[in-house]
Amino acid sequence: MTATKTNPIIFYDIYSRDGPWSPNTYKTRLTLNYKRLPYRVEYISIADIETKLKELGVSPSPHGHPIYQYTLPADPSPNPGGQPTYIMDSFEIAVYLDSKYPGPDYPTVIPHGMRNMHKLASDYIMSVGITFAPVILPFAAIRPGFLDEKGHEYYTRTRKAMFGKDLSEVMESSKENWMKAKAKWEALGTVLISEMKVLL
Repeated sequence: MTATKTNPIIFYDIYSRDGPWSPNTYKTRLTLNYKRLPYRVEYISIADIETKLKELGVSPSPHGHPIYQYTLPADPSPNPGGQPTYIMDSFEIAVYLDSKYPGPDYPTVIPHGMRNMHKLASDYIMSVGITFAPVILPFAAIRPGFLDEKGHEYYTRTRKAMFGKDLSEVMESSKENWMKAKAKWEALGTVLISEMKVLL
């Protein structure tokens, strides 16, 4: 059963006062938009993600952080038997959607035969992107009212466990953290530019 306007894919996203904000869920939002698939958004407090996904019978991510093994995106796709298929992780969601909604009827996200290459590239870019975590993550906690009350408590507690210090202390090292992240991204940029020169 394919997704329709009356029976769309449910796209779970992380709640904030200002709407979408998570770069991880944005990847799946872009995939759904690119493939022109009908979907509706259901926002969940970041504190309720694990509870919600457990209720739906979703298994914890084998690649998840020890502190939080349930993450978004996790999208259910309609099935003929009525029981949706739930997939966690933006890359795996893209692979699944390409297989269920193939070309030429739908645009292809990952070209045929390129899955392993895309996975390697995705993992590498993620390893570079995570260097921005100490720079970016504190902002979700210090903006008044950005997260709901329980989401704010959960976010500050789990990120404190991640960094081993309060987010306010992480913010104090923002300039140093920014320079470390900048160096990683400049190295990535050098790799991408060299690859583009080869292709051209």
